[in-house]
Amino acid sequence: FVRGLSLVADRIEVDLKDGLSAFTPENFLATCFDSTVRTDACDAFTYGADGQIATAISTTFNAGRIRYEGEVYNINYAFSIDDVFKGGNYGNLELNAEITHTSLLETSVTGYDYTRTDGTTANPDWVSRYDVRYSRGPLRVTYTANVLPNAKVNLFDTIESTPYPDIDGNVRHSLSAMYDFGDYAVRGGVTNLTDEMPSYPTRS
Repeated sequence: FVRGLSLVADRIEVDLKDGLSAFTPENFLATCFDSTVRTDACDAFTYGADGQIATAISTTFNAGRIRYEGEVYNINYAFSIDDVFKGGNYGNLELNAEITHTSLLETSVTGYDYTRTDGTTANPDWVSRYDVRYSRGPLRVTYTANVLPNAKVNLFDTIESTPYPDIDGNVRHSLSAMYDFGDYAVRGGVTNLTDEMPSYPTRS
């Protein structure tokens, strides 16, 4: 209905049971004693004559569970600037936004105790990237903004439990360009143009 515009929305739901998890003796003990029935986890340790734990193992075990819910949105709009300003050769412009929303991320190593990390610095609730791409003949210029939201290190953090319960979000800017001479092309760019340090660790 709009030439050059594309809208994509993907809903993601994952419920993985019996996932392979790294188990310590503490995990085996918790799984065994928190269960209402005897499980295979109870065979991972033995008792001595005094009733105390004599031996225990650490290994991988099919008991983990992961629940994830969220969406990925992508909006892309490409058009010729000549259509806006008539009578010139101004080139083309492409606008793109990619937004990831994590509404739930719940994990359990033992299958009985659950930890939520959605909305934390490990898995922020909203992460977005915005691109502006300009092209005119052999010239290509791209601007990118990576946006991190405010987040907590742990969902249960408060000012009473930690000095800094809320970590500020930020925006990092990058710029790159390319010129195609035909037989060869020259590319250059600056990642994180304003030298903005990320508020918290990210893959980028």
